[in-house]
Amino acid sequence: MKIRKLKAIALITVSLFLIGACGNPSHEGRSEMHSHNENEKGHEESGEMGEHEHGEGMEHHMEHMNDVRAWLKGELGDNYDNEVPASTDEEIMAGKTVFMKVCQSCHGTSGKGDGPAAAGLDPKPADFTEPGHSKYYSDMGRLHIIRKGIIGAVMVGWENILSETEINNVYAYVRSLRNVDGESEHRDHDHAH
Repeated sequence: MKIRKLKAIALITVSLFLIGACGNPSHEGRSEMHSHNENEKGHEESGEMGEHEHGEGMEHHMEHMNDVRAWLKGELGDNYDNEVPASTDEEIMAGKTVFMKVCQSCHGTSGKGDGPAAAGLDPKPADFTEPGHSKYYSDMGRLHIIRKGIIGAVMVGWENILSETEINNVYAYVRSLRNVDGESEHRDHDHAH
């Protein structure tokens, strides 16, 4: 019972931090991301990013995404491209419940990156419904982001707050928000689009 109360207090504290966030959290003790110097074919070269990304901030935004991807590949090594098994409807719905409690303040209720705290954030929260963004990192990479957070962004790691099951369920829900040819991968999960 005491552990549940501590988890609840931690969730509230982190949620309040995220709602009022306008700076970068401290990621002391974590290794810095390395610059992405590889000439790897990314979405920026193939034109897969959404039209809203083609403004002045596109270069900075893509540089940050490339840095995050390079960091993820360094952290995960050969496991970066490993598949994550499909989720059940129950896991997706359990993930939605946790997402609405701890993620929606930045990522929005529909996962578009338009939550109430998003306006003051740089870089902006991920839009999980936009095809280019939603598939820019591998599935294992997204899971790692949920666990560890992202250096240089307000995205905090949840590994010390959420259980491994909750983290996997949040990922299942996030993955279900992906747009594939204009439709989400899981249309029957009561998403607000």
